[in-house]
Amino acid sequence: LAVAPIVGVAVAWILALPVGAYLDATAPALFAAVAIARVGCFFAGCCAGRISSARWAIWSSDHRIGARRVPAQLIESAAGLLLAVSTGLILVVTSGLGGGVFVLSLAGYLAARQGILRVRAESRQFSWRRRAEAASLSGGGSVGGDART
Repeated sequence: LAVAPIVGVAVAWILALPVGAYLDATAPALFAAVAIARVGCFFAGCCAGRISSARWAIWSSDHRIGARRVPAQLIESAAGLLLAVSTGLILVVTSGLGGGVFVLSLAGYLAARQGILRVRAESRQFSWRRRAEAASLSGGGSVGGDART
């Protein structure tokens, strides 16, 4: 999903087509693919949400434990479907914004995904956080600097 827009932009540029209009036109299909892929994630058991006792939690598995979980995959699928429909309607009404529809829909997806990552079962640790934890566990000093004792 990440490579398709990049390749498409390169091809549009080589063929002297308007790149912004191309990106706007691909946005609905890109987010429809996200919606379909996340339903596949739900059935495969990957990208599972945290265990929850909420009324709206559904039974799901993360390949280790089957339990009632936050339906993170289905929430992301709904976000992708909402973006696919909304970008499609915007394109029908406005006939594109020279790449603006793509940029705004991508920003909306990234914002939604950041919220969804917070309810996923596996924790995401960034490389800077892992280095800091490793340094504190080893008794070393600062991260990236010299450790003076």
